[in-house]
Amino acid sequence: MLMMPLIPFLLILTGITLFLSRRRYTAVGARVAPPRVVVKGNTFSEIAEKPQPKAVESRKTDNVRSACVIGAGPSGVLTALVLAGQNPHVQFHVVDGDERRIAAWNSDRAPIGEPGVEELLFKQDAVLVDSIKSHRKLQQTDQGALPGHFPPPPRPRKLLNINFSTNVLGGIAAADLIFLSVDIPAITSTEGQQHDLDLSNLDTAIRAIAQVSRGYKIIVQRGAAPCGTVPYIKKMLKETASPSASFDVLSNPEFIFPGTMIHNLLYPPCVIIGHIFSEDSSPEALTALKRLYTSWIPEDRIVTMDAWSAELGKIATHALLAQQISAVNSLGLICKSTKADFNHVTRILGMTQPVGLGLGASTPMEVLCLENMAKEIGLHNVSEYWSRVLGMNGPQQVVQKS
Repeated sequence: MLMMPLIPFLLILTGITLFLSRRRYTAVGARVAPPRVVVKGNTFSEIAEKPQPKAVESRKTDNVRSACVIGAGPSGVLTALVLAGQNPHVQFHVVDGDERRIAAWNSDRAPIGEPGVEELLFKQDAVLVDSIKSHRKLQQTDQGALPGHFPPPPRPRKLLNINFSTNVLGGIAAADLIFLSVDIPAITSTEGQQHDLDLSNLDTAIRAIAQVSRGYKIIVQRGAAPCGTVPYIKKMLKETASPSASFDVLSNPEFIFPGTMIHNLLYPPCVIIGHIFSEDSSPEALTALKRLYTSWIPEDRIVTMDAWSAELGKIATHALLAQQISAVNSLGLICKSTKADFNHVTRILGMTQPVGLGLGASTPMEVLCLENMAKEIGLHNVSEYWSRVLGMNGPQQVVQKS
């Protein structure tokens, strides 16, 4: 009986609540869409609905934990071996699309005869001999077979922080720093003349970096290449890489020569690092690359400069060697046509050892770089000069010391 007077009051409250709720939903449903704002052919709503690219990660590192070397040629592999030996805390991935090259480096014998390579790749032979003897004795005892019928165990590797693989994309993705050490061959005309450079291997490597890179990576141009390669790499990465990736591109030219490659890498007179002076370049990249060398090279022997000077200096070093070889070959041709003894002439010049039998593997490419660059900037006499230097080192011009 006491609740009867409250019933009308509760009904009134319920009605007010339902009325207000219905009005709110009606107002939301009747909301009029704002006028379409068109920006560069798209409406604002269309732009907002599209998945927006992630902002570039700003975290940059000056401490390399993993490095990748693209190119399993002698220059790239020996650079990786020396750096891995001096930086045991850094994992090095040497990658190449050529399966034969990678298989050769994963075998029990160094694929090149460069002095010191076996010592960098494998542990001491005494350990290997003991292992082989134990293996053969076990096989002969247990199975009664001849020892020679069983392959010896694999040679133990000296460095545990380096591997060789054809998984190029995987090596790139795992690396903080990437060395580019790809082959750049010369294009030969139908007349047999070298007249240009084939950059397809370099372009393929850059596209691979762009494909899998996320976050920040340091790219280091290591191998032989024309002047202007660093800005070329930077421009191509900017055009093809994901917006979530950012790069610093450096030049770190190698100055190594056949027969003394390991010695040149371990005891360089200086280490050159070239970079582009720009607002988006960072000191972290220079510091990271320097730290790979300061583990055994004094910091005052590590020289930083602009990328153009670093690239031209590398080219000039090999070009001057080619010039010297060309001069010696020209003297040899004169000796052949006279009574002069070529060995005596070179001894007078202080050349107790031969300068070289023709040009080295990369030297023609670098002479060709100078020839083409001089032609492009209008220095035709200079271009013709280097063309003649290259011509004097053809197979028919090479003179051997007896």
